[in-house]
Amino acid sequence: MLMTIDIGNTNISMGIFQNDSLIIKRSLRTNLKSSQIEYQDKIFDFLKKDLQNYKDINGVIIGSVVPSITNHIKISIQKITNLNVHVMNSETKTNLEILYEIPSDVGSDRICDAVAAKTLYSNNKIIVDFGTATVFDAITESGKYLGGAISPGIEVASEALYINTSLLHRIEVSPTKNIIGRNTNDSLQSGLFWGYLYLVEGMIKSFKKELEEYTNNNKIFVIATGGLAPLMSSYTDYFDKVDQDLTLKGLNFIYNLNLR
Repeated sequence: MLMTIDIGNTNISMGIFQNDSLIIKRSLRTNLKSSQIEYQDKIFDFLKKDLQNYKDINGVIIGSVVPSITNHIKISIQKITNLNVHVMNSETKTNLEILYEIPSDVGSDRICDAVAAKTLYSNNKIIVDFGTATVFDAITESGKYLGGAISPGIEVASEALYINTSLLHRIEVSPTKNIIGRNTNDSLQSGLFWGYLYLVEGMIKSFKKELEEYTNNNKIFVIATGGLAPLMSSYTDYFDKVDQDLTLKGLNFIYNLNLR
């Protein structure tokens, strides 16, 4: 069994794979103030409760965009499993041709998403990851990672409005019946939900144009991932697939490329 760990700015996602199938998935909140021991206790509780045969884990891989806690998680897993833990870095084999100006600047989550998309889906790909940031990535069918775009995530934008204004309050991210809000709450919800949805649709449209021009191929597969992917995708027909486990699947494929 393989344990995959994606350390993100909001959540730490953990998945257990058996024969390349994801059999268990859990998440912890990312807390920069938590100690290594606190993380170890939480991870051990997860394994002891949900995977009684956790001692059968024979491989571990971590992808992280939060360097300050990566070592906490690595040490915690090592102490629990007595295994060497592979942490993704710029030397990790991915079978992607990364065309970013500085390839090492591409976050491990984006690389994992791209590897999974290349492995699982045909044609050129656009990935939209609804996480702490809303991230767009473009990958050719042959595995060229062209780059992407990053905008603040919906929940980050909502929280920023609450923190930086005196009269606006926290709201739930959800669609409104009408675009034109007749009260402050509906106006906020409309701007956040519909505004972001149309931002996403506009970016996908522009990405498709550039991808088609670059590859001379108009067959483009669009994937939504991240926590808000099911909600956002249900109000648009711009997505061909919702795959919330894309990053963990990518970690599994990357482990196979490097360590099996």
